[in-house]
Amino acid sequence: MTLYLTNSAAGNFQELSETSPGADADSSPNVGWQGWKSGAPEYSEFERATVRAAGTFDVTVLPDGSINPTVEAGKGDCYRTTSTYTTTFIAGIWSFFNSFRAIGLANFDFQINMRVFRDTSADGSTATEVTSATIIGSVITDLNTLQLDSTASWNAPSFSLSNEYLFIQAACFISEVGGSNPAFYRIGDTATRIITTNQLIDPRRMPRGAYTGVRY
Repeated sequence: MTLYLTNSAAGNFQELSETSPGADADSSPNVGWQGWKSGAPEYSEFERATVRAAGTFDVTVLPDGSINPTVEAGKGDCYRTTSTYTTTFIAGIWSFFNSFRAIGLANFDFQINMRVFRDTSADGSTATEVTSATIIGSVITDLNTLQLDSTASWNAPSFSLSNEYLFIQAACFISEVGGSNPAFYRIGDTATRIITTNQLIDPRRMPRGAYTGVRY
């Protein structure tokens, strides 16, 4: 299954949808971070529909494993699925692509780090973390006007969802300072997305003779 980051809201969070948002384009409204000119290495949490200011970076390690639905009023620190799932994901590799572009030469080095949660609550207030440690994204060096990706792989355990949402808590880690041009998320077919492992299908819900064991 592929989950695409979209420009829409999912409650207080940025939507993850199985429906492709179309051709790659800058996020609208823009989402991302303003470059930080001094003080790296530092962290800043993701915020829905917001370009976070340079002053939001500090030494507190993020993501911190505690979902924040209100970084600012009505804007949380996660990507979240549109709807709930009742399924089981098989163990294996999940692939993460966080795509960015700058209006000009941003000239700073950064990566996107993440944690994965499940929750029956749409606001993440009773979330259970699925990851055992932070997923570390690859470093984007000297971001410019081309689309570049911070990618990551997660060796996921098999886990089940029972009428639960998936949450991806995200944060930016700047490892080298540079210019002040902002880094904008890219949304689209080959932009910010997550490719999960296959899902088991309950044979009791399948037509007789149709069960194959996995959903692709």
